[in-house]
Amino acid sequence: MKNILDALNGNGGLKAGLGNVGDTLKNTLQNVGAGSPGGIGGLLGSAALGGLLGALFTGKSAKKFAKGALMVGGTAAAGALAWNFYKKWAQAGQADGANAAPAAEIPASQAQGALPPAENTALLLLEAMVFAARADGHIDEEEKSRIQDTAASLFPGQSMTELLDGLMNRPIDPAALAARVRDPEEGRDLYRLSRAVVNVDNFMERSYLDGLARALNIGADEQARLEKETEAAVQNAV
Repeated sequence: MKNILDALNGNGGLKAGLGNVGDTLKNTLQNVGAGSPGGIGGLLGSAALGGLLGALFTGKSAKKFAKGALMVGGTAAAGALAWNFYKKWAQAGQADGANAAPAAEIPASQAQGALPPAENTALLLLEAMVFAARADGHIDEEEKSRIQDTAASLFPGQSMTELLDGLMNRPIDPAALAARVRDPEEGRDLYRLSRAVVNVDNFMERSYLDGLARALNIGADEQARLEKETEAAVQNAV
């Protein structure tokens, strides 16, 4: 994990200025995800994730955009972490999918356990990011529409809209995410990723992170340590 955070802090692309959030993230993740696979896994390592996250955060409150540098750096950092965790889990052979619970509400063409193991891993990471972004309860219909439009433009002819519909409308359930984690290290990674997305400034976001930590069997001391190292990485990435 230290190597991943060190690489994140040293990535010049994460030090971009305010500008357009979506464009900043696209440029950052284009560099992070060079050579990424296709499908949902490719989404994590491509410019597409930057566009989708930019759409997700564009509608957030003025209060959060008063912290614009942190929002841009933090969101890009989350994308970089997601891609690195995707590669890490795949390389470790942890995403075998044999005993994983099937992901619900995915496109019909990929349902019924048809997703290959790497796709299940990517979907779990993407779902964790979207759930964390929704933790403040302020995703409205306009924001949902923006995300869907962005997905359609980035993935013409593909069913990303249906996938995102499922992620945006599914009840936020930390326990459901935790049930698909295969070992404690993956759980710690998932918590780090969620903390990188969440800008904790209200009780709903804090409640979500605490619930996720409990579901992942992460104790209070370890939770504090994970948050401290993730916050430092995000701050240094700005």
